[in-house]
Amino acid sequence: MNLQSAILKLELVDEATGEVTTKEINALEVLAAAVAAKPKRSSSSKAKLVEDSTPRLILEDSKYVLTSGALEMLGVEPGSEDRLDIRYQKVDNLEYPLIGKPEAYGDVKGGNRITKSGTVRFSGSKHDHLMEFGTEFILAKHPNTENLFILTQDGKAFEGSPVLESVKSDKKAYKSVTKTAPDKVVEQPEPEAEDMNNIDSLLDNDKDFDSSDFTL
Repeated sequence: MNLQSAILKLELVDEATGEVTTKEINALEVLAAAVAAKPKRSSSSKAKLVEDSTPRLILEDSKYVLTSGALEMLGVEPGSEDRLDIRYQKVDNLEYPLIGKPEAYGDVKGGNRITKSGTVRFSGSKHDHLMEFGTEFILAKHPNTENLFILTQDGKAFEGSPVLESVKSDKKAYKSVTKTAPDKVVEQPEPEAEDMNNIDSLLDNDKDFDSSDFTL
């Protein structure tokens, strides 16, 4: 059974004259008009980005979040085909995390896509490795490679030196890389040749033996 209409009869009284008028209202039509006027929520509404002009990366469980400032610095568009990859560079026995598009490393593949909300899937051993350096970073331009950025604690990077002085003082910002020196090879002197001139003198000691030299 389908309800087609719900008629409400209303009696309106004019207080001045006392006149009574009757009015009919279809309740279903009123309800339908109210529902149509209500704004609909779009299931594909734009995800909210972290609006922060400072280029930050925040490491979370199985992902990392990039602020609007970081996305702009990296030159990537959330929800697009752009990908990002985190790798590491060794400088003077220290290891530093870097971030950039695969092309910045000289690759055409690799990395993970960025969601519309500015997050990137990042889990497993890669996640654990980056956590050794900290959970929040500020991006700094790499001094020698275009479109590559260093994940620092204070936003400072190389300044004409191969060592990251600004990051070096923060234990959370780097991990020591132990280099094992090769074993030192000690050359042993070759043994001197024996004097072979004494052989003739040894031969002079030979003698003949007869039966008198043995006692029964």
